[in-house]
Amino acid sequence: MKRLQKGQIVELHQQRNTVQEKEAMMQLDHPFILRLHGTFQDEDCLYVHQAAVLGRRCAADLCSICAMLSYMVLELCLGGELFAYLARQPRHCVSPSDAQFYCACVIAAIDHMHSKDICYRDMKPENMLIDDQGYVKLIDFGFAKVVKEKTFTLCGTPEYLAPELVMGSGTCRRLGRCCACSAVIPVVFVQVMGRALIIGPSAS
Repeated sequence: MKRLQKGQIVELHQQRNTVQEKEAMMQLDHPFILRLHGTFQDEDCLYVHQAAVLGRRCAADLCSICAMLSYMVLELCLGGELFAYLARQPRHCVSPSDAQFYCACVIAAIDHMHSKDICYRDMKPENMLIDDQGYVKLIDFGFAKVVKEKTFTLCGTPEYLAPELVMGSGTCRRLGRCCACSAVIPVVFVQVMGRALIIGPSAS
């Protein structure tokens, strides 16, 4: 169960991201995407049953919506993060065939998201859980966004950003799948080589 503090959400101006995460996960039903069973709240945290589908809201309503959200009941994945699994390996990497397998899981999940016009914008091993069968599931949809036309938001983790985002050319619905798949490449590199594709003296 994922617990979200209302005060922290407001303090960090994450109202919109919190609502977007819930709305995205409620639309998605795929074996390689972590399933959201429902959301609930108490005085300090959040609740809304999964059946209560949120429609589009203006920015002024987002704070009041977040006053209704705070425990997210999620599917159980016993294998932990792919990132942690890599860290336990002797060279912090897996075989190319294993990397291919994990990559195939991720691309299948991306394909399902794009069938719903949802763009996943935080691809990294930390956002991939391994289930008890060894399959990878995408998690953390705080940066996920429904893209009907085009978006220019720069978000995600620097080491795994797609070139389109870094160059500021924007992501449209037509190019969204290409952009998401470009972000898979650094993830595959980490799995095979045991280090980030881009290494510099600082994050910038």
